[in-house]
Amino acid sequence: MISNILTWFEQEATLLQAIAAGTAILGFGGAVIWGAFRLIRWAVTKPKPVQVEARVTFADEQTRLTMPEFLRMRKLLRDDIIAELDRADDEERRRLQARIDDLTAQINDPEGAFEAERKRLADLEDKLLREGNELGAERLNSAIAKLRAGNTDEAEAIFSEIAAREAMAVQRAARAEFGLGEIAESRVEWRAAAQHYARAAELEPDYEPLLAAGELLWRSGQYDAALNANKQLVEFSKDKFGPNNPRTALAQNNFAETLRALGQHEEALVQFKQALTVVQKAFGANDTKVGACLNNIAEVLRELHHYEEAEPFYQQGVEIGRATIAIDTLGYATSLNNYSVFLREVGRHNEAEPLIREALRLTKASLGERHPTVATRLNNLSLLLAITGRSGEAEELLREAIEIGRETLDVQHPDLAVWINNLAGLLENTGRVNEATPLYLEALEIFRAALGDDHPDTQTVARNTLIHLREHAPDHPDRAALEAVFGTPDAP
Repeated sequence: MISNILTWFEQEATLLQAIAAGTAILGFGGAVIWGAFRLIRWAVTKPKPVQVEARVTFADEQTRLTMPEFLRMRKLLRDDIIAELDRADDEERRRLQARIDDLTAQINDPEGAFEAERKRLADLEDKLLREGNELGAERLNSAIAKLRAGNTDEAEAIFSEIAAREAMAVQRAARAEFGLGEIAESRVEWRAAAQHYARAAELEPDYEPLLAAGELLWRSGQYDAALNANKQLVEFSKDKFGPNNPRTALAQNNFAETLRALGQHEEALVQFKQALTVVQKAFGANDTKVGACLNNIAEVLRELHHYEEAEPFYQQGVEIGRATIAIDTLGYATSLNNYSVFLREVGRHNEAEPLIREALRLTKASLGERHPTVATRLNNLSLLLAITGRSGEAEELLREAIEIGRETLDVQHPDLAVWINNLAGLLENTGRVNEATPLYLEALEIFRAALGDDHPDTQTVARNTLIHLREHAPDHPDRAALEAVFGTPDAP
C-alpha cells in the first residue's frame, strides 16, 4: 500500500507527512496488490440519572393548569407575537404569522391543545425530577410549582444549566480521549490511538479529533472506518471553512487516500486534484504540501497503469522534496520511496535502487530503526533485490520487516500480512516450499480477517496460497476448505 495521509494546520503552515508506504504484495506470478481495512465503532454510554424526591407540599389538582389560565396565556403569547410583526422583515413576518395562526386555532378550539399542554407539562415535571437531582429541593419545588401552573421559565433555566454542565463534561471527556490517543500514538500503538481518537471525535465531532481519528484508523489498517471519519471531516470542513480553505484540502486529501486504499481510484483522483488546486493557491507551487499532493496523484495514476502521465508528478514531488529536505526530511523520503516503486514497476531497476536505499536511510534517521514505516521501506527494497536476483539479502530484509511489524502493528494489520506473503513467495521461489506453506496460510488468515473474503486483495493472496498448496502440498488439510470458498485457481 502506498499512502500519503497528511496533517497540516493553516495557521502554522506546517506538514506532517505520515506513512507513505509503497508496500506491494508480489505474488511471484505477476500479481501486485495493496493494503486493507476493518471497521470499528465506539459507543457512547450515558449514566442513568439518579432520581430524587422533590417534596411538593400542595394539592395536585388545585395547582394544575386550568383551561381559563391556558387560554389567557395563549392570548398573551399571541399578542406579544403580533407586536413583533412591525419590526420584522418579510421572511420573519411569515414565520411569526404562522405562529399567530397556530395560536388562534388553539384559542378557537382549545380542547386538544389544552390536553397536549397538560401532558407536556407533566413530562417536563418528570424530567425535572430525574435530571435536577443536584439542584436542591427548594429550587426544584419552585420550578415544579410554576410548571404546574403553566409557567416554564424556571424549568427552562434549569434545563439550560443542565445542558451546559453536560456539554462541559462531554468536552472534558473528549479532550481526555484525545490526550490518550496522543500518548498511544507516541508509543506507535496505532490501534489504541485510533480507538481513543475515534472516541474523541464521537464525543466532539470537531476538526482536530476527526482529522486524527481518520489518520490513525487508516494507519492501523481500518480503512472502512477511516473512510467514514474522513468523509465526515470533508463535510465538516466545507461547512465550517468553505471549499477553498487549506483545511478542507487536507480533509479531501485524506478522504482521497482512503478511497485509493479501498480501490476507488477514479473518485480518489478527483479529490486529490481538487486538494492540489487549493494547496497550490494557498502555499505556492514549491511548498512541501504541494509535493505531497503531487505524490498522491502520481500514486493513483500508477495504480491505474497510466505510467507516462504519472512520472512527471513523481519527478515534481522529488524536486520539491529535495529543495525542502531541511524542513521535511520524511516527506522527501516518501517521494523517493514512491518514485522508486514506480521505477521498479516499469523495469528501471538501476534507477530505482539508489532512491529506495536513500529513502530507507532518511526514514531510519527520522523515525528510528523499529518503526512500521521503516519496515515498509525494507519490504520495498527486498522486492527490488529479489527481482534482480539477490534473494539472500532480500530474505534478510523481509524477515527484519516482519519482526518490526510483529512488534509494532496489530496482529491483523494488512501490511504485516503483505510482508509475510512476500516472504512466503520468496522462499517458494528459491525452493524452500515447506517453509513457505505456513507463511502463505498465515498471510491469508490475516487478510480474510482484515478485508473479508470478497476483497480483491484477499482474492489475490488466496490464489497465491492455493496455487502453492496444489503444487507443493496437495494433501494439506486446509486446501479443500479454501477451494470451497475461493474456487480452484487457474494454473499460473
